[in-house]
Amino acid sequence: MKKLLLLVTLLAGSLAAAPVFTLDPVDGAITGPAGSTRGWGFTLTSDPNRWLSVVASLLLTESDPSVGFYQDYIGALGGPVNFVLPPGDPDWHLDFNEAFLEGTGSFTFDPAAPLNAINSGTLRVIIEAYSQDPALCGAACLDETFTFDLDFSATVTADPGPDVPEPATFCLTGLALVAVGCLRHKLRSRTKSDPPQAC
Repeated sequence: MKKLLLLVTLLAGSLAAAPVFTLDPVDGAITGPAGSTRGWGFTLTSDPNRWLSVVASLLLTESDPSVGFYQDYIGALGGPVNFVLPPGDPDWHLDFNEAFLEGTGSFTFDPAAPLNAINSGTLRVIIEAYSQDPALCGAACLDETFTFDLDFSATVTADPGPDVPEPATFCLTGLALVAVGCLRHKLRSRTKSDPPQAC
C-alpha cells in the first residue's frame, strides 16, 4: 500500500510539473490573403526543476497542403536563454514577428490559393526537458520529451488592398494647403505694396 501511495505521489508531482504550451491565437486560427505570410505566437510555462528546450514545430494531418506552406521558427530559437528556458524562469512568450523570425512558426499562403480555401489540422510542438543545463551535460541529462498537438487552421481571405488614408487625414492636409496658400498670398501682397527701398 505504501509503494502504491508513493507511486501515485510521484506521478502527481511529475504531472503537476509538466510545462504548458499555448498558441497565440489560442484557437490556432489565422487568416490572410493569397501570397501573404501569417503565423502564431506562443506562451511556454517554465518547469520548476528542469531546463526546457524546444526541438521543433511542424504541421501534421493537413486538410489541404496546397493552400500554403509552414516554416518552423521556435525550433531554431530553442528557448529564451542559450536555447533553453531555465527552471523557475518567467513564462516564455513571443508574439509572431515575421521580420525577426519570432513565434511558433509562419504560414505562407500560396499566391494562387483560391478565396476561402482552408488548410487545417494539427500543429505539433516538441519540447525536451533536461535535469541539468544541456549546454553542460548534453543528451546525458535528457529527462523527458513532451509533444503538444494543437489544432490550427489557415484561411485565405480577400486582399484588403493598399491602406487608404482616413478622412481626417484628407481634412488636415486640405487645411494645411489652404493655410500655406493664404500665407503665400499675404506675402505676395505685402511685397507688392511695400515702397521701393533707397540704395
